[in-house]
Amino acid sequence: MNRAARFAVLAIGALLSFAALAEEGVTYDGKNIALTEVSAAGSSDGRKFNTKDLQNGIYIKMAPYFFGSELPNASAQIRQRFEELGIKVNEKMEGSDLALLFDAQGSMDMSNADAKAAHSRAPNAVNVGGAAAAGVVAGIPGVLAFASGALFQTDSKTTLNAMVLLKPNSRKSTVDDGTFTNGVFVKYKLEKGNEATEDLVLKMLADQWIKLYLVSDSALGAASTSKSTEALAGAGK
Repeated sequence: MNRAARFAVLAIGALLSFAALAEEGVTYDGKNIALTEVSAAGSSDGRKFNTKDLQNGIYIKMAPYFFGSELPNASAQIRQRFEELGIKVNEKMEGSDLALLFDAQGSMDMSNADAKAAHSRAPNAVNVGGAAAAGVVAGIPGVLAFASGALFQTDSKTTLNAMVLLKPNSRKSTVDDGTFTNGVFVKYKLEKGNEATEDLVLKMLADQWIKLYLVSDSALGAASTSKSTEALAGAGK
């Protein structure tokens, strides 16, 4: 085998090795997070939300057990992820199209994420990989592919749950069957020596929740109508 042939074989082998190790991931502020599993949490209702049905805005809060003492910086960080997609976010629950009361369980420390988020909320359009499903907003890049291999730590696991209230009023929904939970379960790896801080992990979790439950007309298709859309349209009748 001549030198050129041997080089070609080695190059193909390297590419195959990379493919075997490659995982989807996202990058925030230069910190890589490998995503090894993203799925709906077991208790999730599964309803998706069309952006056109959110003209009155949404209310967002993050707190332990949904109604506990708010983690203000974490709440603000999640709000920012929605606002960067052009979603109106309200300061009050009343009058909103829906309320999203977030809580997290697993590897991520919510209190630490809240403390870190106080210093990391500057918008960064480059680092929102995986933030939204196709069609929600133009120009947001998808997930990256890179070989994690031994450079990444073992899997962490966190579920970001949202108690959803359709047409909320005083901590409850005004719509029949309008209170439910939607969550995203994520297994992920942090890069050794370049670990993402808890606030960046929270950004990743929020983006994956958005990707799973937020859609636009182009993503739904002209003939598609979601259950949540029907509920919102029927409120007040």
